[in-house]
Amino acid sequence: MFAQQPRFQGYLCAAWQSLQDSQSLPEFTEYLRQFKAISARRIRNNTVMGYRSAIALQLSAKHSDAVQEIAQSLVAMAMQQQSEWEFQAIEGGWIEGRLGDRALADWLQYSLDDESISNPLEKGETPLTAELFPIQYAHARCCSLLQMAHRSRIIELVNPDAVPPGRWRKPQRIFEDFSTNLQHSAEWELLGQIWDVLDRLAIAPEASQLKSARRLSEAWLQFERCCRIWGEVQRNQPQLAQMRLGLVAIAQKLLWRLLREHLDAIPQCEF
Repeated sequence: MFAQQPRFQGYLCAAWQSLQDSQSLPEFTEYLRQFKAISARRIRNNTVMGYRSAIALQLSAKHSDAVQEIAQSLVAMAMQQQSEWEFQAIEGGWIEGRLGDRALADWLQYSLDDESISNPLEKGETPLTAELFPIQYAHARCCSLLQMAHRSRIIELVNPDAVPPGRWRKPQRIFEDFSTNLQHSAEWELLGQIWDVLDRLAIAPEASQLKSARRLSEAWLQFERCCRIWGEVQRNQPQLAQMRLGLVAIAQKLLWRLLREHLDAIPQCEF
């Protein structure tokens, strides 16, 4: 699994460097060379995954009349250098970057297939404090749903009886048509929390991740309440059921990582 914010900032940084090298805005060259930080905040939108940056506003702090020119130049450079992100300059000099559907589907699939987060069999229990209970409960529910799905033959896990369940084996490439299948706001909220957790782990790995774990568990529990997998969905929309189970599997990996590596707790797979 990998975070997206450093990639977004990296593309803007490369665009900024190209802008300096091209001298297309010579009056800002020295100011660009002195500028260090590239701001980025996730766009809060149920069907868009991306960021908004104020870099053009920051660069034009002393020359407000050129803010839109800077934004448009950075966007043009960023679009020339890659094809994953769709950049645009919006009113006020802001720059928005949206991860394209193809790249987002690939990122989800990579997160599902990623084996870098190991799940060793552990015995023992961590006292269930009020802070940890919803996080542990969400993790346990993820494990239960994945095992149930394997028994129902909706998906196939490598080792379904492991604690927690083994890695995903089949079907492959389940997120191909995610943008047309994932339509519920709870699906996108869970996706957004997965995105945010990976960003926070990448940007501030030593910081407390309790708040991140809480938000992820809350989003997952809301997802479970609102987004059906069994019954009619399983029979009539098997691809949607598999996509939702893919989100469950990704959330389980992240909850395991947060509990084990950041909250010093042994993840529980049943209650």
